[in-house]
Amino acid sequence: MRLTSFGKAAALVLSVAILAATMAPAFGAAVLAAPQGPERRPVPPRPDAGMFQILVTGEDGPMSDAAIRIWDGRETLDGVTDGRGVCAFSDVRPDVPLTFRISPRSGGGVRLENIVIPRGMPSSISVQFVETGVGTDFVVRLGSNPSTGYSWKIADFGDQAIVRLEGNFFSDSQTGSRRMAGRGGSDVWVFSTVQRGYAILTFEYARSWERGNYPLRRHFAVVRVR
Repeated sequence: MRLTSFGKAAALVLSVAILAATMAPAFGAAVLAAPQGPERRPVPPRPDAGMFQILVTGEDGPMSDAAIRIWDGRETLDGVTDGRGVCAFSDVRPDVPLTFRISPRSGGGVRLENIVIPRGMPSSISVQFVETGVGTDFVVRLGSNPSTGYSWKIADFGDQAIVRLEGNFFSDSQTGSRRMAGRGGSDVWVFSTVQRGYAILTFEYARSWERGNYPLRRHFAVVRVR
């Protein structure tokens, strides 16, 4: 485990656990409160060649019936998430800037611009809605496998006056004495809320040495602080 600036690890991780993009080997995400019984996980979608998938989650887990709209500069694609919080498109134009509008059934929503889907690669994004109060903590946990060369990074921190990074570390998913090479884990970030407001945190999953290439996956944490 690698650990940076994480003096309050135990207290923070136990406060609120928000899991996103668990994708070893499949892509998926979940938003869960601190465990109080059997853990609930959505069935992870498996991107097929040429298939683009969006996963929408909230504080209680996958968000069904969320409206998805994609604008590619020429036409609009519309869809709705299923019971797993997943909406799949087979005809999204690659290599052009796209605009997304994700509207949960409960209200609110977010507009995401200039997202480019790489050609010839199964790609996906996840959108996680977080609503909380001032002075609370939340965790973003993203499935990762360093043996592939891919890793997560924060590409856009949003408004740092609203949300503050407390620390990040890598969590190995394996337990016990027998460990297998190449098995993945999770990149974990712990955040605290500073004041009321709205922020979007952007995470990208890519290989650091492949400059100029589009990330394979993106995760957006949409945070509203009351």
